[in-house]
Amino acid sequence: MQKILCTTQWVVPRRDSIRAHRGFSQTWCKIQVETFPECRRLFQTLQREAIVEYAAVAAAFLIVTGLTQKSIAEVTLRGNKADYFLDDRQYLFEISGTENAEHLASRHGEKVRQLQANPFGKDGYVFVCCFSNQKARLSFRHFEAR
Repeated sequence: MQKILCTTQWVVPRRDSIRAHRGFSQTWCKIQVETFPECRRLFQTLQREAIVEYAAVAAAFLIVTGLTQKSIAEVTLRGNKADYFLDDRQYLFEISGTENAEHLASRHGEKVRQLQANPFGKDGYVFVCCFSNQKARLSFRHFEAR
């Protein structure tokens, strides 16, 4: 039998505002995370930063695919200013996670600037979550030529 690791609520934009790619209003999205009986071994084999990043990727995939109906197409290469392509490479997707609530807003801003400088000239989504206060920011951003 699986144990519940945590039940958390993330502040994320409503689905209709994401599809329109305009102003976002907030709503709650409840994610229940289940784990396997030997999950403590994970903390003995991976560094904490890697666990936070992998957990952020998992949360981002659940939220962005559920809210936008977009699918993960492929992983980008290092240096491409985003982590994934969505929907047959139509959009980019940048993901980050933190444990420090004070870093959520600044990290989101940093990742927005990073995505907007991508070499493909593509618009995309930025998802940053914080595990200490259970909040996340998801935004759609247009490419900005420099």
